[in-house]
Amino acid sequence: MVDLSKIRLGIALPNTSDTYPSKFVDSFCAITKPAHLYLRPTGGGPIDAVRNDLVRLAQLHECTHIWMADTDQIYPQDVLMRMLEHERDIIAAKVHRRKPPYDPILYRGTLDDFTDVPVEEWKDGGLIEVDATGFGSVLIKMNVFDAIEKPWFVFDLYNYEKPVGEDIGFYVKAKAAGFKVWVDCSIKIGHLASLVITEESYFAYKYADAWDRNASSEKVE
Repeated sequence: MVDLSKIRLGIALPNTSDTYPSKFVDSFCAITKPAHLYLRPTGGGPIDAVRNDLVRLAQLHECTHIWMADTDQIYPQDVLMRMLEHERDIIAAKVHRRKPPYDPILYRGTLDDFTDVPVEEWKDGGLIEVDATGFGSVLIKMNVFDAIEKPWFVFDLYNYEKPVGEDIGFYVKAKAAGFKVWVDCSIKIGHLASLVITEESYFAYKYADAWDRNASSEKVE
């Protein structure tokens, strides 16, 4: 069991607006949290600048860990404690996209050739290693930031064939520095949209699409 007395946790909400969805607030207030401090960005700007600002604040306050939690999601009450129990350098919770096909953001490979983690590996929950994931709910030990170059987060529009988000770019740097990226696929997080997107949404969409294709082929015959 993790020794919470040795953890100085910074909770960072990288919100770039002045408002928070009420469903996020309800779930966030109910989360079980160890002793912690809240980190709020000192300035505005794009998401990569906000994330860099939050890490600098965590360093200033001598945090041992930082938890970045996006504010367009619904969290289970035990999300943070479960992530802490893993005692990993980088541990994320699985988050599904809020648009069809509602797939989870789980990648293996390199920037030039990322592939999705097969559904068989994540559908039953558990801990898996990936090369990149999203940044909706990520717990990171602060020593990771000491080992990789600054700026830690860059939204790169210029150096690749397609834009590279600040989240993917961070994981690439962390992997290059020798860190592993883990995802707990058993944590159920809802991605806020007009619907709450979970893995059930993914499977419903997948099976509906397969049904439509089968129906179309039967008509052709």
